[in-house]
Amino acid sequence: DLRNELSNLLSVKIDLVDESTLKPLIGENILREAIEI
Repeated sequence: DLRNELSNLLSVKIDLVDESTLKPLIGENILREAIEI
């Protein structure tokens, strides 16, 4: 499933920027999308 593949890629990017302040925001967006599905 394409969405799962994109989510996996995003997860990798989130791990790479683990110490960035963007991580919590990205995580929230992913959680919101997951809830909407």
